[in-house]
Amino acid sequence: MITLNRDSPEAIYQQLFNHFKGRILGGEMKAGTRLPASRALADELQISRTSVVNAYAALENAGLIVTRERRGLFVVDKLPTLYAEWMLSDGDFVPSSAAK
Repeated sequence: MITLNRDSPEAIYQQLFNHFKGRILGGEMKAGTRLPASRALADELQISRTSVVNAYAALENAGLIVTRERRGLFVVDKLPTLYAEWMLSDGDFVPSSAAK
């Protein structure tokens, strides 16, 4: 279930982005999982479709989801290296590219 705080200073699309990012990086949403259609999710959450579209765009820009033409949005088959490194870190995360 997705819980959004309408009183938060954080934008709705950002909360939605963080929700899906957490589920993807936490392994709850596996590779190939289809995300809900933007209109259906907006209706379900009673928010504007624009908020959903913006959250999905941010997820795609982060390399966490991919659009498959005429099929929808799906969790990527392989997480970007940076996220994989972060997930394996013990909390003191330094990207391998910055450690050189």
